[in-house]
Amino acid sequence: MRRRPRSRILRATLGALAVLAYLVAWYLGREWYLEGHPGAAFTSITGRELPDGVRVDAYAKVRAGVFRRTHFWTFSGEPEAIRKFGEALGLARSDEDARLVFSNPRELSSLPQFSELQGRQYIVLRDGTEALYVHY
Repeated sequence: MRRRPRSRILRATLGALAVLAYLVAWYLGREWYLEGHPGAAFTSITGRELPDGVRVDAYAKVRAGVFRRTHFWTFSGEPEAIRKFGEALGLARSDEDARLVFSNPRELSSLPQFSELQGRQYIVLRDGTEALYVHY
C-alpha cells in the first residue's frame, strides 16, 4: 500500500497551518502589546522617537477599512517641547484647519496647530501642555 504521498500532504498542510497560527499569534500579541504601551506604539508605527520633555498619555486606533487604520496619540509636556515636537514631525502650521476640526474654539490653545495634506495632524490643546497627533 502507498500511504506516503498522503502523509506528505498531511505534513505539508500541518506545517502550513502551524506557520499561519504563528503569524496570527505574533500579530495579535504585537497589537495587544502596542495597545498597552503607547510610547512603543508611536515609535513602531511612525518610526520616530519621542523627544525629551514629551510624554505619550494615550493611544487609540480606528479601523477605516480592512487595511487602513487611523492612529491617535495624546501627548503632554512643557509647552516649548510640545510646540517643537510638531515642527520636528515636519508638519506645516495650519491654525484654520485645526479650528475646522473642533466646534468649540475653547478646546484649542492660541499656540500653533500643525497639519499636512497627506492626513497627519498635530493639534496643540488647552494651555499648550497637551497635544493630539493623528496619523493616517
